[in-house]
Amino acid sequence: DFICTFALRDPAAEVQQQMQAAGFDVVQVPASLALADEPQWLQQHLAAQDILVVDGYDFTADYQRLLKQHRQALVYLDDFVRDYMWADVVLNQAGGVQATDYRHEPGTTFCLGPQHGLLRRPFRKTAPASELDPTRVFLNMGGADPDNHTLTVLQQLRQWLPQHTIEVVTGSAYPHQAALVAATQQWPTVHLHHNLPAEEMAAVLRRCGVKVCPPSGVAYECCAVGGLVLLHPTADNQQRLFAYLTGQQLALPLIELASLTPPQLPKLAQHLRQRQQAIFDGQAGPRLRRAFQELALTYSLVARRATAADVE
Repeated sequence: DFICTFALRDPAAEVQQQMQAAGFDVVQVPASLALADEPQWLQQHLAAQDILVVDGYDFTADYQRLLKQHRQALVYLDDFVRDYMWADVVLNQAGGVQATDYRHEPGTTFCLGPQHGLLRRPFRKTAPASELDPTRVFLNMGGADPDNHTLTVLQQLRQWLPQHTIEVVTGSAYPHQAALVAATQQWPTVHLHHNLPAEEMAAVLRRCGVKVCPPSGVAYECCAVGGLVLLHPTADNQQRLFAYLTGQQLALPLIELASLTPPQLPKLAQHLRQRQQAIFDGQAGPRLRRAFQELALTYSLVARRATAADVE
């Protein structure tokens, strides 16, 4: 197993507390440190056998190259398929991405697609079909949802599925909670949940046979648990994942619900679950652990010239 330490620049107090509560050490990058000097600063805090994982839009090809000059084992978490990759391992959990889409160093290992998805532990197991209630709907429009898609979609769902119970989950950064509470006071089939821990959110997901969300990280959690996943994009940068999930028959566009009847939903859910279980097979963790173990082994090897004593 690996020991994980997080190096963070100006972390919010809540983030730092979450890291420490999970048992991780936190090293704070000086706020005054220029980004160009950060690779050198990191080297002072890294041992020869350490693997550095970088995740952020500021970690460009030049940043990676500076790290590799120190023969640093490097894993890069990517979203854009844009920069040249100097990293040893590239992780991009978006669907539809291939290694041939990248410009990279020889020997780079690619961990691509939802088969390598970074799912939180409570969402890694598929819910038994017996637990999924086809008359219960999960609704979440992301952690923030500044445009309040939550209320708009909720109103649509009440029209399309008037007999269904709707479990609405909003995040800590959702700015419309008071308005949502006021709007739903007279709606007995709507249950509100706010800022749930991962375990409680997973428990809600496992009760709901129908799941409505944007094509973002929460969509992977919905697909992993399983059921009739319906997607409502809320941002332009979600279109690629929307196309992948619907094209692979892992989810359907929410708008299709308008032309469906409630008796059709269980059969659709069963069809999607078969595809979901083939992709979200619960083996992402072992796959990623194997990639890290192989990288660690590579950097533990030492090359030297052969001597006459080697043949004795």
